[in-house]
Amino acid sequence: MIGRFLYDYLTSQPNISNLVGNRVFPLLLPQNAETPAIVYFIQDQRLVESKQCYPYIFRSSILFNLWVDVNMGQEAYDTLEFLELQMMKSLHGVSDIVLGNVHLYNSKMHMVNSARDDTFLSFMKTMQFLMDYKIEIL
Repeated sequence: MIGRFLYDYLTSQPNISNLVGNRVFPLLLPQNAETPAIVYFIQDQRLVESKQCYPYIFRSSILFNLWVDVNMGQEAYDTLEFLELQMMKSLHGVSDIVLGNVHLYNSKMHMVNSARDDTFLSFMKTMQFLMDYKIEIL
């Protein structure tokens, strides 16, 4: 459910979808996938129970791997930096977003790491966001 929210939200952001189109994938980058692309991984999903949060709020740590093809040369790194900035603008500090049956209450960026993958000949940035959200049962 949160996966569908992430896909719908990211592909609805013009500066992100202009770069990746609909190439937003869960868990793994498919073999031979075009880049740039985004892969998300829900690291954990915990129920938050406190007086400060609404009942049945989930808190998740979500990793986003941003991929670009190394063969793009300097443009690859420029694209990766631009995509990172657009992810920050779209997800850091946002609140009260409802899509489908998910209500995102809060999203904050926690960290960013750079890497490369010699197998896929790609540059990658990993961004971690902490998100609080409620899933409505339809």
